[in-house]
Amino acid sequence: MDNGTEQAPLRVIPFVETSRRLCTTTVTVKKLVKQGLLDEVKLPNRKRARGVTSDSLERFIRAATVRRGDGSEGAR
Repeated sequence: MDNGTEQAPLRVIPFVETSRRLCTTTVTVKKLVKQGLLDEVKLPNRKRARGVTSDSLERFIRAATVRRGDGSEGAR
Protein backbone atom coordinates (compact mmCIF):
# COMPACT_ATOMS: atom_id res chain seq x y z
CA MET A 1 0.00 0.00 0.00
CA ASP A 2 1.52 3.32 -1.10
CA ASN A 3 0.31 6.30 0.90
CA GLY A 4 3.01 8.73 -0.27
CA THR A 5 5.09 8.46 2.91
CA GLU A 6 7.60 5.89 1.70
CA GLN A 7 10.99 6.48 3.32
CA ALA A 8 14.41 5.75 1.90
CA PRO A 9 16.09 2.75 3.54
CA LEU A 10 18.21 3.56 6.57
CA ARG A 11 21.92 3.41 5.77
CA VAL A 12 24.21 2.49 8.64
CA ILE A 13 27.87 3.57 8.55
CA PRO A 14 29.94 1.47 10.99
CA PHE A 15 31.93 3.34 13.64
CA VAL A 16 35.26 2.35 12.02
CA GLU A 17 34.21 3.70 8.62
CA THR A 18 32.81 6.86 10.23
CA SER A 19 36.09 7.48 12.05
CA ARG A 20 37.96 6.93 8.79
CA ARG A 21 35.78 9.47 6.98
CA LEU A 22 36.27 12.04 9.76
CA CYS A 23 40.00 11.29 10.15
CA THR A 24 39.59 10.58 13.85
CA THR A 25 39.16 7.64 16.26
CA THR A 26 36.12 5.53 17.04
CA VAL A 27 36.24 6.90 20.59
CA THR A 28 35.79 10.43 19.23
CA VAL A 29 32.91 9.26 17.01
CA LYS A 30 31.17 7.74 20.04
CA LYS A 31 31.68 11.01 21.92
CA LEU A 32 30.02 12.87 19.04
CA VAL A 33 27.07 10.45 19.34
CA LYS A 34 26.89 11.10 23.08
CA GLN A 35 26.86 14.87 22.40
CA GLY A 36 23.96 14.37 20.00
CA LEU A 37 25.90 15.44 16.92
CA LEU A 38 25.57 12.05 15.22
CA ASP A 39 22.65 9.55 15.37
CA GLU A 40 23.57 6.01 16.39
CA VAL A 41 21.86 2.86 15.16
CA LYS A 42 21.04 0.00 17.51
CA LEU A 43 19.59 -3.20 16.12
CA PRO A 44 16.58 -4.79 17.87
CA ASN A 45 17.44 -6.91 20.93
CA ARG A 46 21.06 -5.73 20.94
CA LYS A 47 22.89 -3.74 23.60
CA ARG A 48 25.55 -2.13 21.44
CA ALA A 49 25.11 0.32 18.62
CA ARG A 50 26.37 -0.76 15.18
CA GLY A 51 27.24 2.65 13.77
CA VAL A 52 25.71 5.98 12.78
CA THR A 53 23.15 6.95 10.16
CA SER A 54 24.50 8.17 6.86
CA ASP A 55 22.12 11.15 7.05
CA SER A 56 23.53 12.33 10.38
CA LEU A 57 27.11 11.89 9.14
CA GLU A 58 26.42 13.89 5.97
CA ARG A 59 24.68 16.60 8.03
CA PHE A 60 27.65 16.77 10.42
CA ILE A 61 30.17 17.08 7.57
CA ARG A 62 28.11 19.78 5.82
CA ALA A 63 27.93 21.77 9.07
CA ALA A 64 31.72 21.72 9.47
CA THR A 65 33.69 24.80 8.50
CA VAL A 66 37.24 25.06 7.27
CA ARG A 67 39.61 27.91 8.09
CA ARG A 68 41.47 28.95 4.96
CA GLY A 69 44.96 30.38 4.78
CA ASP A 70 43.58 33.82 3.89
CA GLY A 71 41.73 34.06 7.22
CA SER A 72 38.28 33.55 5.75
CA GLU A 73 35.98 30.72 6.65
CA GLY A 74 33.88 28.71 4.28
CA ALA A 75 31.80 25.59 4.24
CA ARG A 76 33.50 22.60 2.79
